[in-house]
Amino acid sequence: MSRLGFWLSISWLFSWLFGKLCELKLVLFLICAFMNSNTQEIKPLKKWRFSLRSAFVLMGVLAVLFAAAHYLSIGIGNAREVAQRKRITNNFKHVLIGFRNFDDTFTKLPRPTCYEPTANKYEPNLKPLYSWRFAILPFLQSSSKEMFLDLSWDAPENLRFLNDGVPYTLENWQTIATDTRVFAITGPNTVFGDGQYELPASLDDAPADTILIVEVRDSDLNWMAPGDFDIRTMPESINAPDGKGISGIGRDGFHIGFVDGRAWCLSNETPFTELKKFFTMASAEQFDADDILGPYRID
Repeated sequence: MSRLGFWLSISWLFSWLFGKLCELKLVLFLICAFMNSNTQEIKPLKKWRFSLRSAFVLMGVLAVLFAAAHYLSIGIGNAREVAQRKRITNNFKHVLIGFRNFDDTFTKLPRPTCYEPTANKYEPNLKPLYSWRFAILPFLQSSSKEMFLDLSWDAPENLRFLNDGVPYTLENWQTIATDTRVFAITGPNTVFGDGQYELPASLDDAPADTILIVEVRDSDLNWMAPGDFDIRTMPESINAPDGKGISGIGRDGFHIGFVDGRAWCLSNETPFTELKKFFTMASAEQFDADDILGPYRID
């Protein structure tokens, strides 16, 4: 429920309760009991007469109820936000561990877009099959299902994994979603390379502060399908209304993952010009993430 819907519901509830009390002519009795007054002076069946003192008492009671509801809603909202932020941070760390496991096996990261496995080098006519998200799935979790890496992600044999993308959809295990909310940073001199002629690097050869992955709120892209941010064409914005650029599903910030396995949540006030300093390995070597991005970090 949205905050507006919550307050509309509270307002309707108080209006309904007050109307019922007035209809039953109990309000005057409650006020007089509270004020320790003589109820015999009240004429409930004839006229309603509110003293100024009684009106203030009634308004005070309602104010206390409204304040209690307000602070309760803030507390619940903040607790949910913190819990969601921790869950997404853990999802990012899980993906980063998958990168490390893959790198330890192959001494490099997977291509952001995986082509036919028999291809020794990129060629323009190669058919893209699936994304790195699908390629590192065995390094994230164990499964008895066989992956067909020579087939497209949407082949019936691979669609059996469709509901296994929780680390990328950033939902909980009870919610079924298929759109990814995790994009890799690709392009010249990034750890992933340009996705074509420049091969991915090894994590051991990249500066620790280089950003590998970022959160995107509304990708409209299946987690198994190829698609990421290219630094040459990506939206240069933070938390844009359409959710297509770097953006978070939480109201306060978005998540990023570094080469060394750290996962941070950064404020939506983070300048894009500061963030992009850590997209390429050459630039990340010159700057310190703790100094530049640390002030925007949300714990």
